[in-house]
This record gives sequence, structure tokens and C-alpha cells, in this order.
Amino acid sequence: MPKKVRVKGKGHEIFFEEPEREEGAPPKPSRSKVPRKPEVSHARPTVQQREVKTAEQPTSEKLEIASPEPASPIKATFYLRPDQVEELERLFTTVRSQHGIRVGKSEIVRVALDMVFAEYREKRDESSLLPKLKREEEEEQKRRRKMKGE
Repeated sequence: MPKKVRVKGKGHEIFFEEPEREEGAPPKPSRSKVPRKPEVSHARPTVQQREVKTAEQPTSEKLEIASPEPASPIKATFYLRPDQVEELERLFTTVRSQHGIRVGKSEIVRVALDMVFAEYREKRDESSLLPKLKREEEEEQKRRRKMKGE
């Protein structure tokens, strides 16, 4: 009769280790239906460098180009206003029904973020993002003062 397995302090590992077997007995096939999560790499994407000659500068400079293979998405949680969630739902429905593009809400948000990032990289201080963020900050401060009763 096999020994009783102690589970104290093992957590989820108890499901992944092989039980001790008696001498001479063949190994039992694993019956665990719980898949292990793959290791997620948070490393920066590989970058290729290419020499580029510009008209203004006769010297060459290195231009960094992100690799064509996109990193797999990771889950992140953000808070949105109810009107933003409704607008995202409307956009999602419209894109799928009227334009026939099979896309998820996450993809819409990723594309929108990419557009914001590109615009900020290009314009920096003149970016349309900064005045909107400033307005959001002022509204949040007003809301907090109102809640305090000032």
C-alpha cells in the first residue's frame, strides 16, 4: 500500500508532482487536467538597427525598428467611465456589423492607444493628449473638493 502523501505547505504543487511509486511498479501516466501556465516574458521586443542617411545630415544615423513579430498581449485592468464603455460597445458593434471587420474590444483599445502613443511621440508638448489630461486632472480635483465639502 502506498504511503500517504503530505500536502501541508505544498499549495498547487501537489497537483503537478508525481506520486511516489513502489519499487518495480511501472510509472503511472499523469492524469492532471490542470495545464501549467507558460512562462510570460516581459522582456522588451527585439530591435533591429539600420543605417539611414538623411538629406539634412550627410552623416548616417542609426534608426531603431521594432521587430515584426508582435508580443503576445498581457492582461491589464483599467477604469473607464460608463459613457466610455457604452461608446466602446457602440464602436465595436458598428465596426463588426457595418464594416464586416471581426475585431474585439481589446483590439480597438490597443489600436486607439497606438494612435495616441504615435501622436505623442511625434508632437510631444503640442500633443492633443496633454490638454485633455490636464482637464481630467482639474475635474478630478473639483470632484474631490466637492466630496470633502469645501
